[in-house]
Amino acid sequence: MAPTPYAPTLAGLQSAVNDAAGYQDAVHTPTQCIPYIITIPVAASPIDFGGFDLLVPVKNCAQYVRIRSDHASDLPPEGTRINPSIHSAYMPQLVSNFGSGFGHNFIITAAGGRTQYWSFEGIEFYCNSGDATGTFGCNWIANIGETGSDHPTSVDPSWQPDHFEFHHVWMHGVPGTRNLAVGLGLAGNHHKVLDSYFDVIALDGGESKGIVSSYMSCCLVIRNNYINAATENTFIGGSFSPAGQLPAHIEWVGNQYAKQGYYKFGSGAGAPTSDCYKDNVWRNTTNNHDYYCDGANTWHDQGGLTTRGPDDVKNIWEVKQGRGYLVYGNDMSGTWVPGLQTAEAFVINLVTQSTTSDPLWVFPNTVGSQPWTTAESMLITGNHIHDGQAGMTLGYEQNASEAVCDVASPPSPCFAKGHNNITYVNNLHENMMSAQGYDFSGNPEGNGWLASVNQGDFTIRVAHNTYLVSTFSGTAVSGQMSRAAASTALSNYSDISFDNNIVPLALHGWDATGSPGSNGICDMLSGLYPNAPWSANGNLLTRDLAAWINSSFNPSSPYIATGNYSIGCSTSYSWPTGTQIPAANGGLVVDESAPTWKVIAPYQGTATDGTDPGANIDLVNWATADAIDGLYNPYLDFTIRSVQPTAGGAKVYYSALDATACTTTVSLSLTFSSPAGSSSISQTGRDGLATLSGLSNDTGYYLKITCGPKYITGEIITGH
Repeated sequence: MAPTPYAPTLAGLQSAVNDAAGYQDAVHTPTQCIPYIITIPVAASPIDFGGFDLLVPVKNCAQYVRIRSDHASDLPPEGTRINPSIHSAYMPQLVSNFGSGFGHNFIITAAGGRTQYWSFEGIEFYCNSGDATGTFGCNWIANIGETGSDHPTSVDPSWQPDHFEFHHVWMHGVPGTRNLAVGLGLAGNHHKVLDSYFDVIALDGGESKGIVSSYMSCCLVIRNNYINAATENTFIGGSFSPAGQLPAHIEWVGNQYAKQGYYKFGSGAGAPTSDCYKDNVWRNTTNNHDYYCDGANTWHDQGGLTTRGPDDVKNIWEVKQGRGYLVYGNDMSGTWVPGLQTAEAFVINLVTQSTTSDPLWVFPNTVGSQPWTTAESMLITGNHIHDGQAGMTLGYEQNASEAVCDVASPPSPCFAKGHNNITYVNNLHENMMSAQGYDFSGNPEGNGWLASVNQGDFTIRVAHNTYLVSTFSGTAVSGQMSRAAASTALSNYSDISFDNNIVPLALHGWDATGSPGSNGICDMLSGLYPNAPWSANGNLLTRDLAAWINSSFNPSSPYIATGNYSIGCSTSYSWPTGTQIPAANGGLVVDESAPTWKVIAPYQGTATDGTDPGANIDLVNWATADAIDGLYNPYLDFTIRSVQPTAGGAKVYYSALDATACTTTVSLSLTFSSPAGSSSISQTGRDGLATLSGLSNDTGYYLKITCGPKYITGEIITGH
């Protein structure tokens, strides 16, 4: 059949998608339908939507309708991110010009039934508010099933969209303004966001998010994107979740997270006196002059008010519920205070919003906490976090009704489970607490931390992370290793481990007593001792700025391990196993010549597992190697897929870096100093099988697969 021409307008595109859905569903049965392609001509750009929406119709066919640029062949291959400065010439621009008001979406899914299998490829979506004040613009660019509090469409699986993909798209607002609340909203299941660019997503006087998903049950891939938004760059959950619809199996892999410099907006009487970072804004309320910061970190008076203004800045990555999450190989930067929250990279804030405001919800319509929701089975690893304040926070809503059931006098309703089975390992935090990103006024010692846990949490592993505070500032900072997010002492938790990390030792190097106190290392030790479920061994506590507040301990040796030392506390405590503290003038513990950040002698091999303390810097560097440039990174697909135990061995299926065969090493030690057994390799392309033999039956071993200069490690258990 010859292609059908349509007018390059919103009406023409609407006709095209309607005809595509009708053709797939009517001409062929849902099990026999065929793919369909709609091309949008670049030459027709810009195509003005005029503030109206493209309605994606109901469709049952389980084959894709691909809506793509007619220059798709000029765009990068799958796995390589677009660069708007290079590729926008090959992307048709769909624009909504707003002359008044604030609302509408570019794309919205149809009510009245389910739609599935749609893909948008190589398209620019531009919310153009028509002014620079941020007083009108777009609520969403794409709203796929995010029906908010509408009942029952938000919770009924038969209404939820399935299999939506966004490849090589560019979603953005007006540069320098605040006219876009959400880039992409995705409810439903089995969605992908790949190789795309989300930029200048900010809202005047409200929250803004790059990619958000609330109502879903399974499977979302967010991979190799540039995501820039003022409030949260990505956000999952938080809404009312019926039993069985907990967000699950989500991947955030190889993305670059960032925030525009002008999102940091401060004000006060007089000219700015603080250090600045490129594009920061300061408003002198005395003479109504705005100041901009240039690339040389210097303030410039603009001579009057500009269109810049305050944004609701929060964290980088936040989820409020879910299970089965992987966060791997991301570059994350640009959080700061003052803001609406602590400038954290990762927030797992277990909460579901109250439904009080919507009378359409089923009884009871005031439900807040839900016993079936949880935050569990999450792996955060191989990420580079920099120019921020804190690493990971495990929190609850600051509301007495939002708490776990497993505490004294629990509220009703409550969460049956707290945070559990969360692994935060091998993450590099660098240039944290930078004066460029942190206003020290009113809090001169800072308030950063590697990780923060909460009551009711269990099986939380924070291990082999490196947290280095900025040397740019001369102000004493904390860099807390861990502390309770709750206002009272931790209770009803178990199996919390903070092992083999590199963190600053200052006010609350790590604090297990509840809210921060004022006694430095004394608080840390007194908090750990009554809380037996803690493990805090093998940590290297640095003094990057030679600041150790409210403690008199001054070791004369290069470092100390477990032992009793007089540290000025009212009680003599014994250090946890393997604790190391550099001497007074020996604070350097890593090679700070980026991208090295590797531990130096005498600290190499001093972790409790025989490896180096801190993050595996090789893993971090390899995993994040292309997060900024957006090129394909084969290391992110270098993985052990499955292990099949055999008598005295195992069969290990893996994906290699390329077609070059790999080698394996098996050992009882993580250092692989004493290899055991033997192996043979068969590999076709990147698909490999390592057959291990000569090992003891029913025994756990460590496995290392090396491909060229790079490697991965894992664990196996042999058969019998």
